Amino acid sequence: MDTCPLSNMEKEEIKTSGYWIYFFRQLFSCSAVILNFFIFGLYMGAPTVIIPQLREEANVTAIITPEMTSWLSSISTYSAIPWAVILPMIAYRFGRKIPLILVSLNVLIGNIIFYCSASIKELILSQGLLGIFVGATITVSVMVMSEYTSPKYRGIFLTFKSATLFWGVWVSNAIGTFFHWKNIGIVIFVCAIYNLISCIFYYESPYWLATKGHFGECAKVHRWLKGTDEDSENELRKLITSQKEHLNLKLGERAKRGKIDKILNVIRSKGFYKPLAYASLPIFLYNLSGKVACAVYAIDIIKKITSSERMAYEGMLILDAVTVV
Repeated sequence: MDTCPLSNMEKEEIKTSGYWIYFFRQLFSCSAVILNFFIFGLYMGAPTVIIPQLREEANVTAIITPEMTSWLSSISTYSAIPWAVILPMIAYRFGRKIPLILVSLNVLIGNIIFYCSASIKELILSQGLLGIFVGATITVSVMVMSEYTSPKYRGIFLTFKSATLFWGVWVSNAIGTFFHWKNIGIVIFVCAIYNLISCIFYYESPYWLATKGHFGECAKVHRWLKGTDEDSENELRKLITSQKEHLNLKLGERAKRGKIDKILNVIRSKGFYKPLAYASLPIFLYNLSGKVACAVYAIDIIKKITSSERMAYEGMLILDAVTVV
């Protein structure tokens, strides 16, 4: 099978550059996703410090009701529900770059409203507009991290990605502890600008290219990202072989079955619901353990226990640091 033989220049590149260059290429290609999780952490930690500052500025505790506090920390998740379905469809049809660019634009627009907000209602609106961004963290981000990285580096990137989420929470709370909460928006703006610029220079996913039958370009991008060692070439060969078989099968079955039947067959398969169940368990554990509620109401909880505002902020930062570690 033809998988685009190596050119002399590519062979020479292996001898002169070594394999670290592929690690950094993969790191660059996943940097927007990693920063998106850092931004997500900044937004997760923001309500914890925003609410006390708004109450202090207004000198009235009742200016923000418990219901408003709950909506501020959760509305972005509700608005992400439709995008969790829409974004994979966009990624399937147009590739991975387009959704990443949409996410970066969504963060920029939402962050402008976030930074300019003067009331709790405006803050809730800014969080509600981040549905695309939050939806991408559980859909497109997974595609990018798995398709742009080699198996030997994937664990490193996934661990780093998870850590950046909690680093974001810690940084957000640290900023809100020592500075005005709007400085969180400045950090988010810088990260979003980098993401938008870097996404423009990304190559399209080799897996998506293979699904569309662009095998020559797929081989070129795959080798640029992952090198030309034996493991990478085997991975590329299996990718192209499987997609050629899939495309041939797809052409044969197109007239026999409709799209609805195809979707139902996928949902019924073990390859769908077993990974879904395994992936859902740690998410349920994280949310049902009360970690999210503790993160949002950390200052109020610790203040009631210690009767000290200073101790509440210090305890919050210590708990965030322990979570990161």
